[in-house]
Amino acid sequence: MDTWQSKNGQLPKMGQRYWRIGEPADATGLTVRTLGHYDDISLLLPSRRTCAGHRLYTGQDARRLYAVLALRDLDLSLKQIKVCLDTERADFLGIMREHLAHVEQQIETCREVRARLSQVLG
Repeated sequence: MDTWQSKNGQLPKMGQRYWRIGEPADATGLTVRTLGHYDDISLLLPSRRTCAGHRLYTGQDARRLYAVLALRDLDLSLKQIKVCLDTERADFLGIMREHLAHVEQQIETCREVRARLSQVLG
C-alpha cells in the first residue's frame, strides 16, 4: 500500500480508516469524476492523498459528503452548498430562506402555467 501523505504533513492517526475515491462513489451512487470535481471546486477535499496522488477519505469526509447530498436533494447549487457548509449557522439559515423564497416563486409560476393549460384544455 502507498505511504500516506496528509494535507498538513501529519501522519495518520492510529486506527484511522481511509477510503479510496471509488468506495464513497460506489456507496453514494456518485461517479469518481463527480467526487474529483467536488475536490477541484473545494466542496469536498480528501483528508489525505497517497504518494501516487490517490484521494483518501475519512469518516469526517463521508459526513460532509452526505451533507452535500442532502443539500443537493433540496436543489441547492454546488456554490450554495459550499457556502452553507463553510459558514456560520446564521449564514446557512439565510441561504435556506432565500432558497425557500425561490422555490415558492417557482411553485407559483407552475400554478399559473397549470391554470393556463387547464383553460386551454377546458
